[in-house]
Amino acid sequence: MPGLTGASIIFERVFVKGWIAGSSEISRPGSWIKRDKAGHRANTEQLLQWCAQGKLSSHVHAVYPLREAPDAVNAIAARQVMGKVILRP
Repeated sequence: MPGLTGASIIFERVFVKGWIAGSSEISRPGSWIKRDKAGHRANTEQLLQWCAQGKLSSHVHAVYPLREAPDAVNAIAARQVMGKVILRP
């Protein structure tokens, strides 16, 4: 999102062909990453390439100042949010 700085790529729960990307690693139920490190690396590289090409994106529902964090949490709890909510310091 324009104007936001501090992170190059953030992905959380990105679903791609049966894989789940969460936080800083890509995982599939079980120990697939440990069994196929080369495959895991290839999948990670593909995801990062798609991010760089703009093929993966995340919808930002709203940006709240940190002092309005309770409002952001209330909106999430009330299921009024479609996408990410960002708290800005």
